[in-house]
Amino acid sequence: MRGVYTYSYVVPEVLTPLKILLYFRPKLHTVCEILGIDVTNNNQSVNEQLKIEVLKLTGAVIAPTSGNALTVQKKERGDASYTPAYAFGDVTATPNPVFEAAPIDAQGFPSLAGYHYSPLPEERDIISDDESIGVRLLTVPAATMTMTVEMRIRVIGSA
Repeated sequence: MRGVYTYSYVVPEVLTPLKILLYFRPKLHTVCEILGIDVTNNNQSVNEQLKIEVLKLTGAVIAPTSGNALTVQKKERGDASYTPAYAFGDVTATPNPVFEAAPIDAQGFPSLAGYHYSPLPEERDIISDDESIGVRLLTVPAATMTMTVEMRIRVIGSA
């Protein structure tokens, strides 16, 4: 199976420290690459500096205990449907995931401009079925804001 897919979710009222905006794990026997991640502020009245991390979790399968299941959007005509092991937005509780020490990406960004991660093809991270990805907001916004988080992946192989 091969194809390009997008997962997106609107996270309402972000005011939590270390908020996991998106959590993704490929389904068993598939390998994916991250094409891009975007986080945008849907409020137009507040601009402040925020910090975000994209982190990899390896090892134990950890499913969030609360959050909102994401639906996939196919991007290429003729692609088969793809359902990952986990895809959640606005994760409010999870059994303490332990992420790798070095993030895939970490940046400060102005909230109105948003966060954009678009690696070059040779820099794209490969995620196997025994790994997960978390997009985590490190800073607590000064005022409540609604954010949209979107991740684009390409399924590049299956066993």
